Amino acid sequence: MGDKKRILLRNGVLTLGAGATVALVVLGFQFGQSVPFVNQWPLYEALRNTAAIIFAVVGAWLAIIYPERLKLSFGAPAETKGSSAKLLLLLTPAVSSTFILMIVLMVGVLAPVFKQMPFVLERLEFFRGISFAFFDDAHHLAGCHRVHSHHARRVPAKPSFERDRARGDFEELR
Repeated sequence: MGDKKRILLRNGVLTLGAGATVALVVLGFQFGQSVPFVNQWPLYEALRNTAAIIFAVVGAWLAIIYPERLKLSFGAPAETKGSSAKLLLLLTPAVSSTFILMIVLMVGVLAPVFKQMPFVLERLEFFRGISFAFFDDAHHLAGCHRVHSHHARRVPAKPSFERDRARGDFEELR
């Protein structure tokens, strides 16, 4: 398959993923309004556990594969070998897992407070829908990062293939 076809395929996959995300958020909001938060919380816990596992595994991979980058954290000079693109492929799921963990933890802390606010109690179904829509989006986001990372290894993000081949990045990403 030619480079242009790969880029078109990648763009199509990304567009489809964005459309699926919007559809899931809308459906999650619509149908999540009838799901009490007590029933939503186990889903949040599962998402939190999954994000924590992904974060730990990616952290272990980084420590094993890029020990010289870990030295930078302790102030030691490190030799920079290889491409930063591979490092970014590993960091993307770790960063998204970090944000998911932060938000899920904030939801756990703020939910009991919001349950006592008259403004929220008057619009309880709306906030249930928002909560479920967020869960759908966060779950889909975690899946999209896995798909994006998988495709990013095969298709360079920038279309300047000659420059990437000259630097050696193109061959390392395959």
